[in-house]
Amino acid sequence: PLWPGTIDWPEYADEMPFPGAESRQDVWNRLSAFLDTLLSQSVETCILVSHSGTLSILFALWLGMYIHDTDHCLLAGKAGGVSELLEDDAGHRILVRLNDLSYIR
Repeated sequence: PLWPGTIDWPEYADEMPFPGAESRQDVWNRLSAFLDTLLSQSVETCILVSHSGTLSILFALWLGMYIHDTDHCLLAGKAGGVSELLEDDAGHRILVRLNDLSYIR
């Protein structure tokens, strides 16, 4: 159950789930800067751990989507899910795996 006066995931990118919280737009801006910094470094492999909603925004950024595209879709997963993002030699950004839980079996 949610706290009174809150919503789990706002319908629109500029809505806030509760007063003083970040909107998806705020998280988008923060993650966009983080992703730019990460990609400017010469790191071959990077492991990120995050909450589902934040990962959804990261995946959308990775795929070159726009913030308001997230008003209509959610690229998220379950706890412990492993996703693999890859950029090929031509600069294409690929979601190789999304929320893979096969290692649990």
